[in-house]
Amino acid sequence: SATGSSASSMAALQPAPSMTRTSPGPTTPNKINKLLLDNLSPGMSDLPIRDTEGGAGIRIGLTATGLLAIAGLTPLGVREARRRRRLHLVGTGGPEAASAGWEELLAESEDRGLVSPAGETVRAAALRLGREHALDQPGRDGLQALVGAVERSWYSSTPRTSAGDLSDAVDAVRASLARCAPLTPMARLLSRSVLRRRR
Repeated sequence: SATGSSASSMAALQPAPSMTRTSPGPTTPNKINKLLLDNLSPGMSDLPIRDTEGGAGIRIGLTATGLLAIAGLTPLGVREARRRRRLHLVGTGGPEAASAGWEELLAESEDRGLVSPAGETVRAAALRLGREHALDQPGRDGLQALVGAVERSWYSSTPRTSAGDLSDAVDAVRASLARCAPLTPMARLLSRSVLRRRR
């Protein structure tokens, strides 16, 4: 009929409903706090978090700062901070670079249960470290290079080992320790080199 035809024509002329993309919405402070807890401390994500509106930025900042401060006071946090500081000194190649590399390897060894006696020479400690941890050849080569760098920096007026060569030597020994004498999760969490110095 004419009426039906007119209605159909009108329907065809009607604009189609627009397609809109649903926005995920803003990230709420509660979600941000949850992400911080998930990433900073496994297991703490189960702690209850209260939704906040006013002062959310301050609360989030305090939460993150507090968690980071707590993590930094644990043996693992202290050990990581010391490792970063020593490796930074090694990378700069300054007058303390060789000593910093040697201290880091002694700490790596102590974390694995081997403590160097007071007064032990660098060469004697290196021989014992290589033997007790069963270092492979790349690790022994790196250890020998580091011992030479330490002795030159302590006792000789000859030029110091370049920062690149020193870093390569330290990295070679650390990689060999990871392969040949890997740390257990508990030894990594409760670093012996940190705990012994706290007694």
